[in-house]
Amino acid sequence: MKSLKVVYFESEDTELNNVLPEIVNRIIHNKEDLRGRVRFEAVSIDKFKPSRAECLYITTFETLKKINKNIVNLFGKTIFLYSAKLNTEIVKQAQMLSAVGIFDQSRFYGDRLEYSEIARFEQVLKKHLRKKLSYHLLEQEQCKYIDWKVKYEPEDRNKYISLFSDDRMKEAIAMANRIASNLKGYVETLEKIRDCAEVKKLFKLEISGIESSKTKDITKVEDMYSKITEKTESFGLNNIEAVLITGPTGSGKTLMAKYLANELYGDNFQDYFSKIPIVNLSENLVESELFGSFPGAFTDSRYKIGKLLANAGGVVFIDEIGDISPKIQAKLLTYLDDMRIIIEGYSNPKGVKAPVFIIAATNKDLPKEIEKGNFRADLYHRFKYKISLPSLQERKSDLRYLISFVLQEAVHARKSRVKKISIKAIEKLEDYSFPGNFRELESIIFEAVANADLDQRDCVLERDIKI
Repeated sequence: MKSLKVVYFESEDTELNNVLPEIVNRIIHNKEDLRGRVRFEAVSIDKFKPSRAECLYITTFETLKKINKNIVNLFGKTIFLYSAKLNTEIVKQAQMLSAVGIFDQSRFYGDRLEYSEIARFEQVLKKHLRKKLSYHLLEQEQCKYIDWKVKYEPEDRNKYISLFSDDRMKEAIAMANRIASNLKGYVETLEKIRDCAEVKKLFKLEISGIESSKTKDITKVEDMYSKITEKTESFGLNNIEAVLITGPTGSGKTLMAKYLANELYGDNFQDYFSKIPIVNLSENLVESELFGSFPGAFTDSRYKIGKLLANAGGVVFIDEIGDISPKIQAKLLTYLDDMRIIIEGYSNPKGVKAPVFIIAATNKDLPKEIEKGNFRADLYHRFKYKISLPSLQERKSDLRYLISFVLQEAVHARKSRVKKISIKAIEKLEDYSFPGNFRELESIIFEAVANADLDQRDCVLERDIKI
């Protein structure tokens, strides 16, 4: 392979001469696809001798003026460094030579040190070197091991790791942690209600089934409802605590709900957690799922305990709450205010008092839905706590961590031979907008791993990414 070299023309800035070689050498030696394929040389202008190697030149604007243009061709392969302020003369020179990048050298050290500027320099340098190497290497020779960013552990099946890193997601996690801290006392009280024997008996009756003609069974259920209400009232809870999670489809709302439940109830939170997806359910079914029903309440209705009562003391997650009807919105608001579940067909108009911790999620802009008259403002404001999740497009700094995590998840799930992913495949994923967010990223990567397996390769290539 033709050799590739990075040449730094030393300047009169001694500090830069010390710092810049360290930065460049660190990149070359730390990146497996660059190590052994790129050489670095720091040289003064008067001692420079052109070589046959393909070069990327790094020079300060002041040093550039001393370079003999007949000795070295700088067009399309120069990184400029400047001091003080960027002016039109520097910009024009950079444009004329199609510079790879322009950077403020004073940000590389001293009082004006700025790590973001160094990171930007590193990104530009890596991208250029990889592009040049790609002309001489096979795609699978420029690759990374799938755990290059994060180590996947099979027990991380809840995938909370995918929530971290980006600043927007850090804000959401910080909010979830604050909510969990505020609600610890509420949940501790709920857990005392959780093991109510009557709830377990109601489950058995639901499984066996009761009919409206069986007065004995109906009376038994009503008695159990009364006992649940009495137990709840003895703990002195006054209202339901509720959290609203908003964000686009596929952004991780269910995952955030589980993270919050895990923080409050511990690792066995699944025993206390029930999800109700609202989409594509009729109004009667949604009402029955949430509040329960008695035989004869509506056509084909049967006795159903309902998720709110069944999870007394636990968590009920209402997915896509923005799609519930005005009637269900009104019933839910009443429940949030007084903890009483009004059950269709139950003779006692007061219902049964059974508290839970409510988490709701929606991909809709509820304030806009309120303006249109589709969602109740009083129900929206009843959610004291709100968490907003960003789209994947807003989490670009997270993307390589997520790619690495999902790749390992896919390999584990498929028992795949895949161990690596090419740089080109990573860049193709980075250039995509992911309108379906994290869920779409998972789908694309799982398919890519399957494609590599079909070809009996241990490396995911650009052509395996179907976008």
